[in-house]
Amino acid sequence: EKANLSEQSALESAQYRDEAREAAQKAQNTANAFDANAEQKTQAFNQNAAEKQAQVDASANAAAQSENNAEIWAEGTDAQVQALGGTHSSKGWAEANENLNYQDITNCITKIPQDIKINTTSRTLTLVSGSKPYKADSSFFTVSSDVTLDITSVAADYLLVYGKDNIIKAVPPSVAFSQNTEPSNPSYLWYNTTTKEVKFKADSGDVTVCSLPIAIIYSDKTVKIFNGFGYIGSTIFVLPGVEGLIPNGRNADGSLNNIKFTVDKVLITTNTGSSDFRHLCIYPDMIFSHPIGAYYDEEENICKETETETSGF
Repeated sequence: EKANLSEQSALESAQYRDEAREAAQKAQNTANAFDANAEQKTQAFNQNAAEKQAQVDASANAAAQSENNAEIWAEGTDAQVQALGGTHSSKGWAEANENLNYQDITNCITKIPQDIKINTTSRTLTLVSGSKPYKADSSFFTVSSDVTLDITSVAADYLLVYGKDNIIKAVPPSVAFSQNTEPSNPSYLWYNTTTKEVKFKADSGDVTVCSLPIAIIYSDKTVKIFNGFGYIGSTIFVLPGVEGLIPNGRNADGSLNNIKFTVDKVLITTNTGSSDFRHLCIYPDMIFSHPIGAYYDEEENICKETETETSGF
């Protein structure tokens, strides 16, 4: 009996041992599977993080390259710009244009000052602070603050002038005059060709000293700003700061012998009776009109009134 009990106990111990070994093996397998899964997840995370970092680095590099390219497009050398598929940077084009003005082109306007700045909406026209409306005597008003004009009901053309009390006056071109005697109209815009004064007279009789016209607003509310040039009545004016080239023959090597000029005062010409079409030519100190038949002789680089003329103008 004792032997049987001992043998049974041994069998049970072996069974327990086997079960424990099996449980331990299962635990080991579970642990190994967890470790493998954890390693796989960690690798996937690290891979994803690396890809994200690469994207961030690429984006940062692209931003830096874009900034560098922007600098090249603005001020880079021709070689740098050409590497990006261009020809000149903004600075390069400006320099090329400056050189072109003297070497390759003939009579033309090369610069028009932007002294008058106007913004518009469907309801309001604004003369921007800092604008310089000129008077006929070459002095000018300084616009110290924005000036607005209600244009909601505009349905015709109006010349616009700046008044000394920081106001804008709108006047139909039909009552704008340039002459040496006061107009008989009850209201008018008048450039006195003798005193070189511009005055606006309202229906009430009030008179305001004004600038030369700064713009014209048309019935569709589009605006033509008189920067550089303008008109009032039968008078045309050119404003200070306009630059250009005067054809003056050719040099011995055949290159253009142009004369650069800058207008430094208000230039005015008034039509006192001629009804034909004319060419208007700008010189540093005057505006001169020529018959419509006048033309530019490209071969000689001079302007002529007739084909037989030799001296040009």
